[in-house]
This record gives sequence, C-alpha cells and structure tokens, in this order.
Amino acid sequence: MALKILERFRSTGWRGGLAVATLATTITLVLNSIFAIIVSSYPGDRTSKILLEGTCASTDRFNAVIHIAINILGMVILASSSYCMQILTAPTRTDIDKAHSQSIRLDIGVSSMRNLRHLPWMRTFLWCCIVLTSIPIHLFYNSIAFSGVRISQYAILLATSSFLDENALKSIDWASFNTSGPKFTTPVNPTRKIMSEMHQQLYSGNYTKLDVLDCVDAYSPQLQTGHGNLILVSDVASKPPVKAFKWGHNFDTSGWFCGGENTTGRETGRFWSAADQCNSDKHAYYGNKAHDWRPFGTKVDYCLAQNVVPQCKVFASLSSTFLVLMMGLLKLVIMLVAFFHIDSAPLLTLGDAIASFLESSDQYTPNICLCSAENFRLWAYKNTEWTPQLRPWVKKTRRWYSVIRVRRWILCWSLLLLTVPYTLFIGSYSPSGLGAWRKGLGTLDFQTIIRHSFLQSKGSIEIVVMILIANLPQAVLSLAYFAYNNIFTCMLQDVEWHGFSTTRKPLRVSGSRRGSQQSIYFLHLPYRFAIPLAILSGILHWLSSQSLFLVYIQYSLFPMCETTFTDCRNLADAEALEPHHYAASQFQKVGLGPSNSEIVSCGFSVLGALGVMLLALFLLLGAGVAGRRQLGDKGQPVVGSYSAAIAAACHSVGPSEKGDASEKPLKWGVTFADADAEIGHCGLSSGEVGEIDLAYLYSGIVKRSGQGKVT
Repeated sequence: MALKILERFRSTGWRGGLAVATLATTITLVLNSIFAIIVSSYPGDRTSKILLEGTCASTDRFNAVIHIAINILGMVILASSSYCMQILTAPTRTDIDKAHSQSIRLDIGVSSMRNLRHLPWMRTFLWCCIVLTSIPIHLFYNSIAFSGVRISQYAILLATSSFLDENALKSIDWASFNTSGPKFTTPVNPTRKIMSEMHQQLYSGNYTKLDVLDCVDAYSPQLQTGHGNLILVSDVASKPPVKAFKWGHNFDTSGWFCGGENTTGRETGRFWSAADQCNSDKHAYYGNKAHDWRPFGTKVDYCLAQNVVPQCKVFASLSSTFLVLMMGLLKLVIMLVAFFHIDSAPLLTLGDAIASFLESSDQYTPNICLCSAENFRLWAYKNTEWTPQLRPWVKKTRRWYSVIRVRRWILCWSLLLLTVPYTLFIGSYSPSGLGAWRKGLGTLDFQTIIRHSFLQSKGSIEIVVMILIANLPQAVLSLAYFAYNNIFTCMLQDVEWHGFSTTRKPLRVSGSRRGSQQSIYFLHLPYRFAIPLAILSGILHWLSSQSLFLVYIQYSLFPMCETTFTDCRNLADAEALEPHHYAASQFQKVGLGPSNSEIVSCGFSVLGALGVMLLALFLLLGAGVAGRRQLGDKGQPVVGSYSAAIAAACHSVGPSEKGDASEKPLKWGVTFADADAEIGHCGLSSGEVGEIDLAYLYSGIVKRSGQGKVT
C-alpha cells in the first residue's frame, strides 16, 4: 500500500500535476497555520489581534506588504483549485462513449460544468466541494489583516495675540465662560484645565505656526492624525484674550470650520451664506483672497497647531483566519481524495483525446469528418442523431474567436466590465469624486469610508457584513479569472488543432509520454500565457484589496464628567488634556450609539478602483486583439472542445493506420480520395496526407453502389 502511494506521488503527467497542486495547497495551509499561531500571542481581544502599532506611514507599508503576500497565496490556492477542478470535470473514454451513444458531446481540454451531468457522482461531489471551500476563502482571505486608526478629539481655541503672554489666563473670567463640549455636569470646569495645559505647552515647542491656507489644509481632513489641539489667533486687539472655545471632531469638521456653529464666548459671530460651498472644497474656497476665514465670526490671521505623531494599527482578524484555515484544510482533504480516487486516466488535453480516438475509433462518429462544433450544436438543438454526411469544403477566413461561443464572451466581458460601474460608484460615493485618486491606495480618510447607521462596534455581526462587502469584488474577479482562462484555453486549443493542418507535429498529452509525444504545458495554457495571466490576476486582486478594504476607527474623547465615564473631581490639568477611549457599552448605558466609541467599516480608494478598472479593460483589449488573429489552417473544421467533432477527425480511412500512430507526429489532411467519384476523407494521420480539394465531397468510409450512389 505504501509503495502504491509513493508511486502515485512520483507520477508524471496529470497525476504529477495534481500532486504539485496538492503540495502547493499544503504549503499555503502550513503558512496560514504558522500565521494563526503567531498572531494568537499578540495583544488584542478574542476577535482580533494587533499586529503593528506605530506611525500611519509605517502601518500603511506593513499592511500593503501583508496584502501582497495574501494575494500571492490566494493565487496559489486559486490556480491549485482550478487545476483540480479541470481534472475532475475531464471525462474518461468510458464517459465519452456513454455520452456519444446518446448523441451527447462532452467538452475536452477546458473546465466544463456541463460535463458534470455525465460524470460519476463522486467526481461531481468533489468538484462541488472544491467550489464551496473556495467561496469563503475569496470572501474572507483579504480581511485577515486590516488597518485601524485612533482618532482623538481636539480643542479649538479662538484667541487674540495677547493669549501668547505669560499671564494671559489671569485676565479670564472663568465663571462667565461657557462651553458646549461633552457632558460636563459637575461643578468642575475642565475647560479651564484644558486651556491652562494648552497655554503651558506653547512654551515647550509643541505647537507649530501655520498661515491660514496651511491651517485650512491641515485641518480639512476629517480623519485628523497629524495635528491635535488648535489655537486660532486673531491680531485684533481686544480683551479678554480668549474669544471662543470649541470641541473639534475628526469625524465632522463642517460644524465649526465653515462658520456653521454659533460662536460661544463673549461675541456673536456672523456666518457665511456659502457654507456648503466652503465644505465642498475648503482649500479652493479659502485660497480665494476674497474670502477671509472667520470660523467664529472673527477673522483668523494665523494658527498654532499642536504636533501629534499619527498612531495607526494593523489588526489580524482571528475569525477570518480560522475560517480560511478550516476551508484550506477541507480543500486539501478533497484534493487528496481526488488524487487517490481517480484511477482511469481523464482526457485532459486535445492530445489525450486524439490519442484515444486513434487507438480506438469512436463508433458513433464515422463518415462526418468535416463536421464542426457548429454542426453538433445544431444537431443538439434539433435533438436529432448524428448522421453520416457528404460535405464540400467551404473556404473561410477563420479567426481565434471563431471557436468561442457568444455566451462565453458575454460572461467574460460582463464580469470584467463590472469594474466600470464599480469604479464610478466609488468615485460618486467620494465627496471629491474621481479626484479622490490623489489620496493613494488603501489610505484612511473619513471622506473615503462607507458610513451607515447600522455600523456598530468591533466584534458584532456588522463586521461580517463589512467583510462581505469588502471582499465581494474578490469573488467576482475570481469568476472573471476562470472565464478569461477558459476563453484563452479554448482559443489556444483551437490554434493547436489547426496547427495540425499546416505542420506535422506530435501530440501534447497529460499522461505518460510515448514515442514522440510531448507534455510541456502548464495546466491547459502555454507558459507564455499562463504565467502573465496569473501575475495580472494577482495584481488585479491586490488592487481590489486596496480599493475596498476593512477599516477600524477608534475614537478618543476628552474626559466626560459623568459617573458612567470619568470622575473629574480629582482630575489633574494634564489628565484633562489627555483624550480617553470609552467602551461602546459605556455609551449604550446613557442611550448613545456605540459608534461614538469605535467603528468597523469599509474604506475605499478611488486610485485602487481606477487601477482595477484599467487593468480589467486591458485584459479585455488583450482578449479582443488575440481573438482577431487569423488561424493558419488549410480547411480543418472548427472543433472547439467538442469530443464528437474531435472523434470525427480521427477515423482511419484509406491506407491502414498503424496502431502506434498516436505516438508519431501527425498531420491533418486528405487521407483517402476517389478521383472518379470526387469523394474523399479527411483526418489526422501519421502517414502522408493530401491537400483538400474544393471539387470533392468529403465523408468517411465510402462505398459506391452499382448505380453510382454514394453511401
């Protein structure tokens, strides 16, 4: 038994290829298992672990590298699954004979779902299991790692230049100074503590002076990570030095930025009637010298912005990791079952089918040597039996796309063209439209985050919804890969078929080679097509992972002086200035939504979506250009992947064909011709073949009756 198992793993041909695919799946499973074991020891909760915490620039790079690795492993899984599925859908000679006896053709050389109806139930079951284990992998794999950011509330102080004096705070009447900040219901005045700490930090070099337009650019992003508290300085000489105090929200800058709030403090401000125009493009609005920045009714001359080191995180989702592990393990088991279950050699390639039909002629397809795939489709449509026919050869200009059915083109084009509305939707969802491409790939910005009322805290059912939304394009692109691969497989198989009419060449087989037979192709495509297609597909999946991705945002607020949140009675000045993160459950206790604490959502990148769309259109253009290439043939019918059409061209007529013909180089042409009756037969032969003649009728074994009737 052990020797038999070892012998199978040492096999060449299709079984050797399946062994390699199984080994590749095993390696990806081992790597994913190592990843799961390592990240389990990282800090975090039951649902996710923190892989890296640091500056946003470093976490962005780390996140991009992780997703490159994920998509490389994903392509290995995809290619291995595709190989196994092609083997499972490939018919054996017994399957073909059974189908042909019912005038049913099967597909050879391509992955075909229609074959499943005519194959043993075990192979159909294994094929379905491969598909079912692939779906969760494509939907969850890219969400194993996702980025997050901690966003802190910041204080906004409108002051005169006298606020910069060392004793400026002594002139403020704190008792009459009000604020509409978070719920401060105790007699303690934390606003005073925050202002005092901000004033002290002015002398520690922790603030940077910005002119008005730089200040607008710095605080326009709604996910503010590079700056903290803000002091707006007006050169107007007046007392007191503090004119207004507000709370800035990273998730909503429109309230104060464009003069949309009432001014607090001692003065009543005026408001812009063009607030909407301001919010749509703050830089363009205030870059116009005609507009002064008066967020609280007083002209701002410059700003003092607190320097903050941006802090972001990269998380690993344990639930997604273990789901992918489980599906990978099931896939490996299924591939092992397929490896040991399949005993009869499947006809995987065109060469396999030709070799089989030359060694043992198909009894259901004699005398129809010029019948093409179109003829067999017509017979199937009319539900009639295959009947012998005499046919003239009709000269046609054939191109690569001739073999592809319209519905296959429609499926492939539809899946790839879905990237166009996908990109337009993402562009329309972004407030700045397609112009948001400047924000880069996979970057966090509140304007490029899907916001919806049902978003809840991390760990709830909504994270599953977000994962499915983020990875739905991955599933569509995987389907597009299979459809595109099938298109090129069909075209190149037809190119290989028509090559027999121009050049004598050996058969390409998936099993053990005999004689001059060759086995040089990866899967069903030549290396020069298979490798670039795999690379482009991997890039497409990576761009998709950077165009729509899972994000986690954690909010930190200034101390909220309520029993549920913070006891402010003994709060030091420095502590009052330190934002706190409150759990979602704390907000729920006072009737507020958990989204005040944290949000798990989907971020999107217009640049990533544009990349996906352009690469998809490039693939479509490549298929179209390749399909327009002319076939260099001398009259061969277009057989496509149709088993019956291939079998019809493999009947020996005329000089007896030796039993080892399939082991020799073959050529298609006229193998028999009756000059008197102008009747002949065409087919593949290892012997000499003639040129096809327009004046002849071609069929198979020809007998002439006494009356000259051809039968």
